[in-house]
Amino acid sequence: MPGALPIVGGIVAAPLDVAAGVTNGVGDLVTGRSVGIDSPLAPLTVTPASPAPIGSQLLPAGRDDLSRLRTISGRQFDALYKATQVDALRQLAVLYRDYAANGDDPALRAMAAHELPRVDARLARVSRL
Repeated sequence: MPGALPIVGGIVAAPLDVAAGVTNGVGDLVTGRSVGIDSPLAPLTVTPASPAPIGSQLLPAGRDDLSRLRTISGRQFDALYKATQVDALRQLAVLYRDYAANGDDPALRAMAAHELPRVDARLARVSRL
């Protein structure tokens, strides 16, 4: 269906665009509609939605968690899965909270402040499981 958003890991994911030509020395940004592009009205090239990362694309801690999750089931799986989700959400909340308070880009600070309650709510839901 044209225009439909892909579903990644049970979550609807917006297509990603690449903002090229960033002049701040960062290089290309992968983003929705980034505040980091020079001309926000310039058309962006739409790239296909990325599949969920496979084990080799994860950070070492993520690969370790995935390996452990593959070897267990039942209550052990549930407990480890919950612990990894809580840990990731806590890290994300810390990053958003810090950037909302100290970030150097006003639009990204606003985004962090906007998303933080959603992360906190999800963390609360997962913690109650």
